[in-house]
Amino acid sequence: ALNQSQSVSFEGTRWTARSFFDSSAFDPDTRVVLTADQSTAGGAVTGRPFRHTTSAGLSERYRARLDAGMAPLGASGDAATFRAALTDWLRGEPAASSSSYAFRQRDTVLGDLVHSDPVYVGSPQAFGSLYATDSYTAFKTTHADRSPMIYVGGNDGMLHAFDADTGVEKLAFVPGTLVPDLYRLADPDYSHRYFVDGQITVADICPATDSCSWQTLLVAGLGAGGKGLFALDVTRPADFSEANAGSLVLWELSSDEEPALGYTFGRASVAKLNNGQWAVLSGNGYGSQEGKASLLVLDTQTGRPLATGGVLTAGAAGNNGLSSPAAVDLDGNGTVDYVYAGDLKGNLWKFDLRSADASQWGVAFVADSEPVPLFAAGASRPITVMPQVGSHPSRGGRLVYFGTGKYLEVEDSSSVGQADQALYGIWDDDSALQTPLTDADLLTQTIEQELVVHARDTNGDNLLNSQDEGVSYRTSSDNAICWSGCGSNAPHRGWRLLLTYEGNNRGEKQTVDPVLRNGRIVFNSFQPSSEVCEGGGRSWLMELDANDGSFLREPAFDLNGDGKFDFEDSHSAYAGSGSGGTAPGVDEACSAGVCPSPSGVALRGLTQKPAVLDCGTGVECKYLSTSSGSVRRINENPGQSALGRQSWRQLLRDD
Repeated sequence: ALNQSQSVSFEGTRWTARSFFDSSAFDPDTRVVLTADQSTAGGAVTGRPFRHTTSAGLSERYRARLDAGMAPLGASGDAATFRAALTDWLRGEPAASSSSYAFRQRDTVLGDLVHSDPVYVGSPQAFGSLYATDSYTAFKTTHADRSPMIYVGGNDGMLHAFDADTGVEKLAFVPGTLVPDLYRLADPDYSHRYFVDGQITVADICPATDSCSWQTLLVAGLGAGGKGLFALDVTRPADFSEANAGSLVLWELSSDEEPALGYTFGRASVAKLNNGQWAVLSGNGYGSQEGKASLLVLDTQTGRPLATGGVLTAGAAGNNGLSSPAAVDLDGNGTVDYVYAGDLKGNLWKFDLRSADASQWGVAFVADSEPVPLFAAGASRPITVMPQVGSHPSRGGRLVYFGTGKYLEVEDSSSVGQADQALYGIWDDDSALQTPLTDADLLTQTIEQELVVHARDTNGDNLLNSQDEGVSYRTSSDNAICWSGCGSNAPHRGWRLLLTYEGNNRGEKQTVDPVLRNGRIVFNSFQPSSEVCEGGGRSWLMELDANDGSFLREPAFDLNGDGKFDFEDSHSAYAGSGSGGTAPGVDEACSAGVCPSPSGVALRGLTQKPAVLDCGTGVECKYLSTSSGSVRRINENPGQSALGRQSWRQLLRDD
C-alpha cells in the first residue's frame, strides 16, 4: 500500500481480479458491459449495452457481425438464438447454459492480461499551467472522493475497470472493431490471440472552447488485437451503468475509417494544441493499409483526425509505422510545441506544432520537398518506444532518449542472427537539417564487463561464496563527450551505447519506454532466450548518466542488500575479489582514480517500465512487472540530484 508519505508498506494480497469472477457474488446478468456500435460503416459511434435483447438496441449491422461467427463455429439454426448464447457466454455465463453450441469451457471468465499495463485513476491530480485555474480547482473538489479505479485491457475482448479498493469490476467495454472475431473466444479449439492488448492513457481535459467543462478521458489502443483506438469518459465511476452507455462511450476509430491506422502497440498522448483545441496524439502504428509513418492528431470527442493537420505523414514509406509520440511544451504555457516519435525504419522524427494555424503543422525538417528525420539509426534498428525528452544540460535545446529494437514477430524472439541495437541520447539544438543526424555524429559508449558476484548471504551460512544466489551486473565505458570547442573534431550531437558484449548482441533490444529521472536515463533492455527457466529471457535494468551515456559516479544499485549505497556496491569492490566475480584487478578497474559503478543489473524475464516510488530517505524503489507474472522491487540510490517529482513533458525554453 502507498502511504501518505509516498512510502510503501506491504500488507499481502488484498484482492485478485480473477477471484471476483470466480466468486458466487459474480452475476453475468448484472454486469455492466458496454460496446461501441456503428449502424453504418464509418458512421457515428453510439455507446450501447453489450446485450442481445432488443431493448439493448444493438444495430442490425452490429448483430450481423456477431452472427457471422455461426459458420466458423459450425453452428446452425436461428441466428438470434446463436447471438443470444454467444453474448451471454462472453458476458460470463458458463458454457453449459449454451450447451447446444458447445462453446469453450473456461477456467475463468477473465482473460489473460498481457501487454496492457494497468492504470490507476484516483481523484484528479493534474498539475501545470493549464490546470492552475478556478475551473479545474472546482473539478478537483467535486471529484475529490471519487472511487479509485484500475483500468486494464484483457484478451477476453474487453477493457476492464476494477474498484481499486475491492477488486470488483465496475465496467467492461467491448470495442466494436473486435466484434467479428469475438466468436473465436468461444471456439472449443481456441488458440490464444490478442484482443484488447494495447496501452492506456488517462488525462483530465477541458474540450470545449467557449466554456470549460472538465472530464477525465481514457484513450486506449488494441495492440496486436486490432487496428483501432477508442475513448471513454471515466470522470464519474459512480455513473458506470448501462443507462449511461451513450455518454460513457465517446468514440472508436478503426482502419475502416482511417486507412493510415495500423496495429496500435504504442501509447497515445493527450494534449492541448496551439490552436486552442485538445487532441489525442497517436502514432499510426504498424501494418496500416498505407504502410507509412504518420502522426495522428485526433479530436478528443469524436476520435476523427482534425480536418486540418489531423494526419501528419513522415517519410520512409513502405511497411513502416510511427510509434508512441512524446509531446513537448517549450514555453511553459501548457500547449504542445514539438512532438518526437520513432518509426520501424529507425528514424526519429520531429513534428512542429508551434503554430496556431494547423495548416502549418508538419515534420520539422524538409529538404527538396521531402521530410527529413532528426536522426536515422538505420532500417535494422527500429524504434518502437516512446522517447523521453530533457533539456540539454549545458548548451540549449533538448536531448531525446530512446532505444532500438522490436519484439513484435516470431523472429524477434531469437537470441541469434539479430542486428546490433543501441541506446541513444540525441541532441536537438533546433538548427535546420538538410540530412538526418547519424551514428557518425555521436559519441560511442560500450558495455565493458559483465559479472556475477555473490554479495549477499542468501543461504544463511555467514559466508559469501558461489553457494549464495548471484547478482549479475554490467559496467559500461566513460568516454568523454564534447559539445563545443572540440578543435579539429566536430562537436558530438549526442551519444549511443551499443548493446553488444564481446562481439555478441545475444538478441538484446530495447522495447520498453525509458525513464528520465534525476539526471539519469533508465532503460530496460531484453535478451530473449528459449530456456524455460529464464521466463523467455532476461532483462537488464540500465541506469546511465543522461548527459553522455557513461556509467554513474555513485552506486545506483544496492548490490549487497545492506540498505546503503557505498563502496561495497561499486564495481571496484568486487573486481578481482573472492566474492565470486571474475574481473580485472582494482588498479585496472579504477583507472585514473575513477571507480565505475555498475550500469545495469540483470533480472529474469521480460520486465516492463518501472514504477518509481520514494521508499524513505536516500532510497527509491523501482517496481517492475515481469513476464513470469511476478513483480520485482529494486531498491536504488536516487542520486545527489534527486529533487522530487520531475516532469519531462513540460520543458522551459533555454535562454
